[in-house]
Amino acid sequence: MTTKSHSKKPLIHRTDILRILLFIILLAAVAAGMTFLMNHDSALATFQRGIATITSHVINLFGGRTSVSGNVIQSPGSFALSVVTACTGLFTTGVFIVAVLAFPAGLLAKLIGVLMGATGVFLINLLRLGSLFFVGVHFPSLFDRMHLLVWQSLVIVLALFLWLLWAKVVAHAHRS
Repeated sequence: MTTKSHSKKPLIHRTDILRILLFIILLAAVAAGMTFLMNHDSALATFQRGIATITSHVINLFGGRTSVSGNVIQSPGSFALSVVTACTGLFTTGVFIVAVLAFPAGLLAKLIGVLMGATGVFLINLLRLGSLFFVGVHFPSLFDRMHLLVWQSLVIVLALFLWLLWAKVVAHAHRS
């Protein structure tokens, strides 16, 4: 009678553990960077003003009549939208970049992922801010729900979709 020796594969490989640790370390670095920015108002205020200005221009391209003062987008009526730190997309972009860097892919694929993610999250955030402004002007009673429930969830889902798309198409094609 012979017995077969079944070698058991480990549930988690060493490289997977290292990748998870890299993800955690990079995520901590993003959190530290965000904390630094939040404690240095001038750098973040400039970025917030820039996002508010770009959003205002896009709204105006679609027939809106907005003005910007600092980080606040103002309608001709009484509605105003403040672009605060959480509205900039910086943290979502940071998490996306961390996920790209921690993924087993070549340098070119990672560069494409970082550029694709930063651009994609920026455009998603621009759509988010523009639509929230529209809701605030025309359907103010829905603003809080759209802001806190719908768009926060959508940003996460859309950023995850972008990452999965990158991982499936770009990273897989450029594996080295």
